[in-house]
Amino acid sequence: MLCIRNAAIAIFLVVAILGAQSFRATVVGRVTDDTGAVVPGAMITITNVGTNENRSVVVNERGEYAIPQLAPGQYTLTAEYTGFNKVVRSGIVLETNQDARFDIVLKVGGITEEVQVSAAAPLVTTENASLGNVVDQRKIVELPLNGRDYLQLAFMQPNVFATAQGSNLGFRGGLNVAGNSEIANQYILDGVDNNDETTNQPLHRPILDAVREFKILTGTYSAEYGRQAGGQIMVTTQSGTNAFHGSIWEFHRNSALDARNFFAPQKPGFRRHQFGGVLGGPIKKDQTFFFAAYEGQRRGQQEASLATVPSPAFKNGDFSSLAAPLRDPTMNGGSFPGNRIPPERWSKQGAGLLALYPAPNRPGSPNFVSAAAGRYKINQWSGRVDHRLSQSDSIYAAYEFADGSEFYPLSNPLCSARDVPGYGCDELQRTQHAVIVWTHILSPRLVNEARVGYTRFAFYRLQQDRDVNVVQTLGIGGLTDAGRTPFNNGAPQVTLTGF
Repeated sequence: MLCIRNAAIAIFLVVAILGAQSFRATVVGRVTDDTGAVVPGAMITITNVGTNENRSVVVNERGEYAIPQLAPGQYTLTAEYTGFNKVVRSGIVLETNQDARFDIVLKVGGITEEVQVSAAAPLVTTENASLGNVVDQRKIVELPLNGRDYLQLAFMQPNVFATAQGSNLGFRGGLNVAGNSEIANQYILDGVDNNDETTNQPLHRPILDAVREFKILTGTYSAEYGRQAGGQIMVTTQSGTNAFHGSIWEFHRNSALDARNFFAPQKPGFRRHQFGGVLGGPIKKDQTFFFAAYEGQRRGQQEASLATVPSPAFKNGDFSSLAAPLRDPTMNGGSFPGNRIPPERWSKQGAGLLALYPAPNRPGSPNFVSAAAGRYKINQWSGRVDHRLSQSDSIYAAYEFADGSEFYPLSNPLCSARDVPGYGCDELQRTQHAVIVWTHILSPRLVNEARVGYTRFAFYRLQQDRDVNVVQTLGIGGLTDAGRTPFNNGAPQVTLTGF
């Protein structure tokens, strides 16, 4: 019976000069001739293969160049200068938060002559001391994941470990990075904060096929990532290109192929369907692109539980089976004769609550066994539009939405489910994440990026019997809003010990 709402708006202004860090990539390098002399004034152009967007800079007097704030993707880099052959390097794949160095050697010749070089980005970063690795789109889509959560792939990275059993985030998909606490991580989605301020887990988890890649920084990162001391998990979503691409999927699992637990008399029922699709492409070639995704999940799972409930004798006030005397609070330490409470001493509230307990159905203790079906449902979608306003300005906007509900029929201590049928719990959750990023090129060496982000989180835990006004019916005091709000309806939780 918990309601949590969380809204945050963040605005960032990033000025990128040379190798400044961001969730985007930066390309730097040095241009020389075949004698090792620098070639100032050479023109360097980098072109995004998917969108045909290009950026150009002029090599400075030291022979160096830098092109910051590049979206992750595949690129072609060209270098040209009068009196030298034109050099074209293709097959360059830039990743999230990457500083890639490409040094170029120009050879004397005509500018109409072209030298083709096929080279990927270097694996070792020499431009800064940050430690981290990228999980790219191929791994995200092709590796099998039970549940299709991108963070399951985080454990492929060095210095990333699963949380301890029973920890705060262990059952929520948390992780420990470089020995730091599981609640010390910072999650960034498309450059904007994505942390749940209550538990410090990721607030919104994007659709797997809509994630282009994500990077985990494990140490020695710059001060701009100083909000949390643990890992920095940066997620970049997919964007459209000049070609239409899409896919649809359906993943199904059921108990027919599951193994029986050695200690269980039979296999519990289980069925799960995950389905959805993505589509991306151009709205206007070389200028405007879109990417949209949807995913749904339906899951049913049988649960079993053991509980201890009052015996028929106890429900009639007969506690003679207990060796210890049953104290009567009105007799100054005296006890009830024969350990039996007469009906005239029963309160309306106590008798009413006692009647809610089911009768035992097995000998011994626990004396009650039950089975019931839990269910889970979620609908999730996202959309992103990238638009090139001019040679110096580009903008993109993305919106993510998820609406889910899960029913725990028997046992969930966080949710007040109480081990007997009829007193389960519903968890209702809705997350939203929106971001607008505008990039303006002030000069070839000076870029301004403005980000506006919005996140919202709504979460409720509601008792299964919330439509039953037990409190007012039995005259239980202290809950003045009973009958008017579902949070205080239903039967109150009662714990009996000592017998």
